[in-house]
Formats: sequence, structure tokens, C-alpha cells
Amino acid sequence: MSDLLIASRDDFAPIRRLSKPPIAEAVLDLRVLPGDGWNPQTLKDEILKELPIYSKKIEEGREIVYTVSLDGTQPKEQRLGCAGYKLTSDDGNHVVQFNKAGFVFNRVREYQDWNLFCDEARTLWTIYCKILNPQVIKRIGVRFINQMVAKETPFS
Repeated sequence: MSDLLIASRDDFAPIRRLSKPPIAEAVLDLRVLPGDGWNPQTLKDEILKELPIYSKKIEEGREIVYTVSLDGTQPKEQRLGCAGYKLTSDDGNHVVQFNKAGFVFNRVREYQDWNLFCDEARTLWTIYCKILNPQVIKRIGVRFINQMVAKETPFS
């Protein structure tokens, strides 16, 4: 599962490098069918062991389900506990989420190129697979969030 094939930019036509690329954030989102044996504490311990450069900022995501009925009775709340962890690299450039239902990797500033993005994503995905052993990938999403600054000119 960890040998996810991500096409290299070298497989496509050459591109020119922009001195100030508009990409403010790049995101790889993999939704999975989780493996057996979900244990949030073991996950946290393994993450801290495997990813020391992400150890300063780790946040727990909680899963809560609300059930609302049409007959007017009070909504029911079911707290399902830890859904996963969100980690930020010490330099603040990468954010990764290790969740029961998926893996998300973000490059949040200073995006350089697809190959560097893929290399870091592949490294983190391999660790995710080692720890959580997902059964299958159900969905792959890639997003780029652009920020384009325009000169201020008055409208007439």
C-alpha cells in the first residue's frame, strides 16, 4: 500500500519556473478504508517516534456525531473519540493529518515544485501506511490554492 505511484514532473513537457509562483498551498488528500486495530495512543506514540521534526505542534481531532429526528425530540450527541492527529512541521511549511479515514498532506508556504512536494508526501505516506496499515485507497484528491495579488486601481 505504501508504494503509491505519483507521476514525476519529468514525465511531462518541460515547464518554466516562476520567480514568485502563485501557489499559496498545495494539498494531497487520500481517503482510505482503514485497517484493523485503531488505537489513538499508539498512533500518537508512533508519530512522535517517526516524525521528530513535527513534534512541537500536534493536535488531536475529535469525532462527534449528532442525530436529529423529525419528530421534535432532542438531538442526540455521540462522542466517538479521537479521529486522528494533525501535525505541523517545526518550520511551519508542512501540515500532515494522520486520520482513521485518510491521510492529508499540505505544503502551506514556499511551494517550490511538484517533485519536492511528492517526495515529502511519499515519505509521510509510507510512515502512515507503516503505522495504520490502510486496506485500500478510496479517493485521491490534489488541490492547489493560488493567491494572485493585483495592483490596486480605482474603479471608474
